[in-house]
Amino acid sequence: MASVQETLERFDQMVAKTSALLDICRQHPPQLHPLELQPTNLTPIEWLTAACKDIWYQGDQDGRLTRNYYGVVVVHDGLFKAFDQLNQEKEAFKQACLSLKNALGKDYRSVQQTLAKRHPDHAELLGRHGLARIHLKQCYRTFPLLDPCPTHISFSWYQSGRSITKVTAAEARQALQKLDANSQHIQIQLRKLDVYDDSTLLAKVQNQAPLLRANIRYNPQQAGITQERKAFNTALPIILSQSNLFRLPLIKPPKENEPSVKRTRATRSDLIVEETPFLPSLRVHRYLNGA
Repeated sequence: MASVQETLERFDQMVAKTSALLDICRQHPPQLHPLELQPTNLTPIEWLTAACKDIWYQGDQDGRLTRNYYGVVVVHDGLFKAFDQLNQEKEAFKQACLSLKNALGKDYRSVQQTLAKRHPDHAELLGRHGLARIHLKQCYRTFPLLDPCPTHISFSWYQSGRSITKVTAAEARQALQKLDANSQHIQIQLRKLDVYDDSTLLAKVQNQAPLLRANIRYNPQQAGITQERKAFNTALPIILSQSNLFRLPLIKPPKENEPSVKRTRATRSDLIVEETPFLPSLRVHRYLNGA
C-alpha cells in the first residue's frame, strides 16, 4: 500500500515534470496543431500549457466531466522523452492514489484536500480562482505518444450510449436525503420509495459523453511498423516525434463539433429499465417486470 507521504511525493514529482516539460517548450517551441472544436481565446502555447496543467476542479464542475484538449503536437527527441516521463509520473501517481484510496476509504478525502493546497500557483493557471479540489480523472490522463509517425490522423466522434448501475432503494433514499430533504420535489421522490423494501434494486442510468476517437494510419513500408492502422480515444493532444517525421501527417478533424449527449437508439441493456426516470434527481429508473 502506498503511504500518504509517498502519494504526496508522487504528486510533487508529477508537477515538477510538468513544469520542466513546459520550460523546454518555451525554449524550443514545438509545432502545435490544435483542433478548433471548442471555443477558446488561448494561443497555441497557452493551449498546450493548459493541456499539461489543467488538473483542478473549476467552480462546481461535475466530477464526471473533464475539459479536453484535442490536437497534434510535433516535438524533438528531448521533448518527446519529457512527455514520456510525464506519462510515467502520471501513472505512478494514479497507482499510489488508488492504493491509498482502497486502504483509507472515506478518510481519503482529507488526502485530496491536502493535494489541493500544494503548488497553489499550479492551481491558478490562466487566472482561475476558487479551485478547491484536484480533479483526479484529469490528473490520470496521459498523452498519446506516436513514434514512428503516421501518415494520416483522422478524428471522429464516438458515442457509447448509456451506463446502468444497480442501486438499492435504501441507497437511493440516502442519496436523496443528502440533496435537500426539505424541498418538495425531494419529498415527493422519498414518498415514492416508501412502498419498496430497502433491498429493492433500481437502476441508475448515466448518458455517456461523446468521445473523440483518433484513427491512425501508417505507411506499411516504414521501419518499425507492425500494424498499418490503429485507433484510440483521446482527450489530450497526440504527441509525434520529429526525428522520424518525413512530412506532417494529413490531419482530418471530425465532420462536426462535439455532438450533444442524447438518446438515439435503445441498446439491449436499456431495454430492461423504464424509459421515464422514477427518481429524476438521481437519474434512477425502475427495472421492467421480470428484469
